[in-house]
This record gives sequence, structure tokens and C-alpha cells, in this order.
Amino acid sequence: MRFLEAEIERLDGEEKVFQGCARFTGEEPFFRDHFPGYPLVPGVLLLECMRGTSMRAIENSASPVRLVEAARVRFIRPVQPPAELVTVVRVDPESPLKVRAEIQDANQQKVATAAFVFEWSEGSV
Repeated sequence: MRFLEAEIERLDGEEKVFQGCARFTGEEPFFRDHFPGYPLVPGVLLLECMRGTSMRAIENSASPVRLVEAARVRFIRPVQPPAELVTVVRVDPESPLKVRAEIQDANQQKVATAAFVFEWSEGSV
């Protein structure tokens, strides 16, 4: 099951800011149990959207990375399907393996935030 769109894009005029999209229809099987009668996008999937978009932004250099730390993770408001979410990732200009990520709903309201630290994978620079 894939939620992230295939590509991320650099925001206009922002050298180190990227965005990606995720869509949840409400038909995904995990919604049957999370929660019956009041489906919510699981927090772990919101976290995965932020991590995945962050990794893609960093790996634009073509060198693979792996996650070392997820910190300051905050789930601000629940997300009910159907939902189209935008993940905005800001790469630290002084440390390109550190990023801040947030997810916004269709009303541009923050629903989750996190900070990530990555490292180059074995065999890469």
C-alpha cells in the first residue's frame, strides 16, 4: 500500500524546502479497525509520510540515507478520510542530514510535525 505520491517537488524559490502529497480514501483496510464508526489516519502513517518525504528530499543527491532519530513528534489534530495531505520538509542549511517536517490538511492546518536526523548509508559518501 503506497500513500506518498511518486515525486516530491521543490517549493518555488526555496532551495531547501520540499513538499510531497499523501492521499487516504477511507477504503484502505486499516480503517476498519482504526476506529470503527470514526475512522482516523493512524499516527504511524502520518509519521511515515513525513519520514518518506524527508528521505526523498535528502536523497536528491543520489546517495542513500537511513533514519537515525525522530524527535519532537507531535500529532496536533486527527485526520479523517478521505484526506489529501501535504508534507512540507525543510532541510537544515547548515546540516543537510537534519530536517523539520510538517503535514498540512486541505485547509493548510498543521496536523503533525517532527524533526529527523539521517546518516549516509553504508557504502555511500
